[in-house]
Amino acid sequence: MEDAHPGLDIQALSDGYQSDYTDAIRHLKAYRNTGGMVLVGMGVGNQERWIERYKKALAGYDVFAVGGLFDYHAGEIKRAPKQWQSSGLEWLWRVKMEPRRLFARYFGGFPAFLFYLVAWRWVQRN
Repeated sequence: MEDAHPGLDIQALSDGYQSDYTDAIRHLKAYRNTGGMVLVGMGVGNQERWIERYKKALAGYDVFAVGGLFDYHAGEIKRAPKQWQSSGLEWLWRVKMEPRRLFARYFGGFPAFLFYLVAWRWVQRN
């Protein structure tokens, strides 16, 4: 990523999957006074739990749950065509590419969302 983005300065890398997380926390403590960002890409759910568990160690950092960002940059996941990206439909491209894994994530709560949206609009009109 540093090669692709001149000026980017990555201070530490850790996979974060150690059972006791000592490596990741050691890196955070070593750079505590430098500020900066912590990008956590462990998959939806796991990354949010990790951030919550270590929020005290993350104080002073801008923390982002980035999902598959690292997979995109490593070329493991193919990006959507530019037209899909620019129209905000990259999520739909991902569902098309991995329907078994992503369909429930993106559409599982959709009926409830529509119900609440219709109910909200009805209350707004009355």
